[in-house]
Amino acid sequence: MSEKNVTCVKSGLWPWLILDIVLVCVTLAWLLVNYQKTNFFQGMQKTPEAVVQPKPGLQATPVALNPPKPPKPTTKKIDGVTRPTPRIISFNQVIQAVSPSVVTISTSGIQSQSGSGVVIHSQGYILTNYHVVQGAKNIEVTVMRDQAVKTYPAELIDFDNEIDLAVIKVAPGTNDVFTPAPLGDSDTAVIGSDILVVGSPFGLSQSASAGIISNANRTLSTANRVYEHLIQTDASLNLGSSGGALVNTSAEVIGINVAILSMTQSFSGIGFAIPINIAKDKFSQFIEIVQSPLKNNMGVVRPPAQEVSQRTAASSNVEKTKGRAWLGVDADSVNDAIVRKFNLPFNRGVLINNVFDKSPASKGGFYRGDIIVRVNDRLVKDEEMLWSFMSDCSTGDDVKFTVYRNGTQVDVFLKL
Repeated sequence: MSEKNVTCVKSGLWPWLILDIVLVCVTLAWLLVNYQKTNFFQGMQKTPEAVVQPKPGLQATPVALNPPKPPKPTTKKIDGVTRPTPRIISFNQVIQAVSPSVVTISTSGIQSQSGSGVVIHSQGYILTNYHVVQGAKNIEVTVMRDQAVKTYPAELIDFDNEIDLAVIKVAPGTNDVFTPAPLGDSDTAVIGSDILVVGSPFGLSQSASAGIISNANRTLSTANRVYEHLIQTDASLNLGSSGGALVNTSAEVIGINVAILSMTQSFSGIGFAIPINIAKDKFSQFIEIVQSPLKNNMGVVRPPAQEVSQRTAASSNVEKTKGRAWLGVDADSVNDAIVRKFNLPFNRGVLINNVFDKSPASKGGFYRGDIIVRVNDRLVKDEEMLWSFMSDCSTGDDVKFTVYRNGTQVDVFLKL
């Protein structure tokens, strides 16, 4: 090969040699860059977090860089204070057990008003407040059972003005059987106990409200009477609640709602009920004893008798109400109309409208139309004074009554 040809070959290889060198340099540069990046990130992952040691005399405060992990879901219902709260008895169970026995009472006469009542016998005897039916010419009872509403005429059977309780009865002529309420022992009413009130406030039948017993022995004075040994509650009571039931968690009636204390005539957290034991002593002959379906519920926690006696209860500082005497008459105070009708020489006393069968009055010789003018030689001015005298008597007492009968005064002696 000539020198000229060799020169030509070399000159033709130079561009390819330069290109190879450039490619090699680019490749080396690319490998170097990627190698440094890889070491950098691996170093970031492997390098432990720096721990800063506090200087002497300084306190280290940890700082959360990441939000805490959410708690695991739980099916337990927490009361927001300490622990899951067990429910001893659902209020719904109590309401279902008692509501069929709570009725609405409507009256007309001197004034038209409505109230509540509690069925105490399957034959239609109903316990309520006397002020609900006082002076009523017509009484109607509305009963709600299984969403069916039925209204019955009723009549006043017996009452005690002093304790503000009365018994009415569905008028004869119906074969319906009523559901009597289980009656509990109001002497075991303890401050702080859960209770329900069931009644017809503003005519809203079988309305229920929950609360606690605020006091178990309260005295309340009104314009017409003084109530003693009342159970105080913060459960809501309103117009129409009078005569309704105060119920414990065993679905037992322990009181008859009677009044509220308020400066505005609306409920302000203070309501009162007459202990049911007073009604049981006074009207025992009308009461049918039934067992509460929740009486033996194993979930109900009942304090031992010794514990109850040591805590504030209705029977703590009060003697048990003595057995009140029952006379067994329906009566009215003598007024101008009665004076004219019977041509009486006086305007005082109490006219007997009706004498109940098998009552002390019936056995002792009282008759319809008799006018009681004295009790144990004490002058009787009106019906209120008569029942005031009777409240001082107990079952078994011998009492002398002086009555005006057929133009003459006759003494009648009977055992209550």
